[in-house]
Amino acid sequence: MTIGTQLSPSGINGKATALAMRWQQLATDTLAFANAIAALGSSGLQGLTPAGFGVSDANAMVAIALQFATVAGVYYGTAAQPTPVNYDAVFLQLRGTG
Repeated sequence: MTIGTQLSPSGINGKATALAMRWQQLATDTLAFANAIAALGSSGLQGLTPAGFGVSDANAMVAIALQFATVAGVYYGTAAQPTPVNYDAVFLQLRGTG
């Protein structure tokens, strides 16, 4: 008896479909977030109530939102990535491990 899930065309197709759907949803959510941050801008983030972001944190969030928009743009074909970027490292601090 073989243990674990065995590879099959239907299993591979199902995994590929699930990943494609997750990528699309993530790109959509990422663009919505990045657009909301861009609309607020640094000063808008600082002015949030009851307590807004500090200046450096607001600027950092705007920069991160631009990186998010680039990743989503690459997915949708609206942005190019001319040089390699290690997005794992870029988003390290947001994951609480940087």
